[in-house]
Amino acid sequence: MDEKHPDKPQDLYGLSKVINEQTAAAYSRRTGMTTVALRLTLVVTLTGEHPHWRKRMLMHSHQWRSPEFWTYVDIRDTARAFRLSVEVPLEGSHELIISARNAFTPYDVRDLIRQHYPALNEFADKFGPHDSLYDTTLAEETIGFVAEHDWRDVPELQDVIEEAEKQKAEAEQK
Repeated sequence: MDEKHPDKPQDLYGLSKVINEQTAAAYSRRTGMTTVALRLTLVVTLTGEHPHWRKRMLMHSHQWRSPEFWTYVDIRDTARAFRLSVEVPLEGSHELIISARNAFTPYDVRDLIRQHYPALNEFADKFGPHDSLYDTTLAEETIGFVAEHDWRDVPELQDVIEEAEKQKAEAEQK
């Protein structure tokens, strides 16, 4: 998904986001003021307190239908995206997806799409096994944002990857 994906909010929170973006765009049109709306995915802290929460979330990520499509962004990258959106000279109104380039799951995201979003099966094979389903190209081109922090690089989470690979191997043997 990218910024051109249709906005079809299904709750008041989503509706408020769309209205806020439209309000910012209206200010830009009327006053010439630059506005940037950052569309953040799940913001996580990859290090520090509560490592058990991150492990539990990752290990069970295949069991639930993720409204964020298993996307995430580290809080440090989020802060940098906000800084860049203020520092980079821009004109007009911009809506930018802010996400890591990989999925927040040790499981094959294509299998998760097939399992939890069968209507999207035709798109599943367009992704790699760990790709983010959100396209951040516009954020890269507009403000130079590329997420730098990857959950797969966190030493405390390596056993989650190993456990998922073990589960996959066992399932393939059956």
